[in-house]
Amino acid sequence: MKRINGTIGEWRRENKDDIADKFIVYGHTHDPFVNENQGLANTGSWVDDPKYPLLEKYTYITIDDGKMEKKLFL
Repeated sequence: MKRINGTIGEWRRENKDDIADKFIVYGHTHDPFVNENQGLANTGSWVDDPKYPLLEKYTYITIDDGKMEKKLFL
């Protein structure tokens, strides 16, 4: 997960001129987070995967008026 998150963050930095004010939202790493400063968000996972017992589950991202927010679906 750290490698994937790091790779996407690195790609974002390398291409900042082309995607200046855009957000990158991705998922499937089961590690939900929002980083407004870097314009990155990971949706996390909709499923309860026993391989990742310590990570948040049932998370998603909303973008409203340019503000990203991690939410929990219950």
